[in-house]
Amino acid sequence: MSWTDRSGPPPDLAPRPVCPRCRRPTAACICDLLPRVDNQTPVYVLQHLRERQHPFNTVALLRRALGRVAVTPWGKRMPDAAAVAEAFRARLPAGTALLYPGPETPLLSPSAPPAALLLIDGTWAQAKTLLRDLPWLRALPRFRVPNPTPDRYRIRAEPNAEAASTLEAAVRALELLEPDTAGLAALLSAFDAMIDRQLAFVAPRRPRRQ
Repeated sequence: MSWTDRSGPPPDLAPRPVCPRCRRPTAACICDLLPRVDNQTPVYVLQHLRERQHPFNTVALLRRALGRVAVTPWGKRMPDAAAVAEAFRARLPAGTALLYPGPETPLLSPSAPPAALLLIDGTWAQAKTLLRDLPWLRALPRFRVPNPTPDRYRIRAEPNAEAASTLEAAVRALELLEPDTAGLAALLSAFDAMIDRQLAFVAPRRPRRQ
């Protein structure tokens, strides 16, 4: 049997309503849960060009919640890649620290706070590519943050126990540097809600026929 009524698609195939602010399906929208965080430490994000369109990218939540955040998409194949990278570098305050985990990377400490935080947003392969393509990134002081919940980002696979989403890394760093800043725990809760609501849409797999 084929669909012959040309007045519109059947109800189950009709487009789902989308939130105009976060552009996610309204059933999965978490805009009402996002807090306003007046962070004192500026957060800069260098985002891999391919990552900005990912439906589960967490930087979109950071941009909505943090008071001091700047995001720049970048890719080596951009026509003006060199100029964009240099302009981004010029915006970074002296004393900016890169958050990037590694076995030899020291933990971020509130006793010696950086002037600003820089995070690379993308898959781990993409993050390594940006670090390789931009030598000045490798010259920045580098720190990591503790990751007590490595399985929090359940809708995207993480390569190891040190890995975390960009949002989690930013929030944990701000919690260390600014323990009195309100809204950080609420931002993590909104992140958890996004994951829970998305997983609720995942249909259980049907068993294979023998």
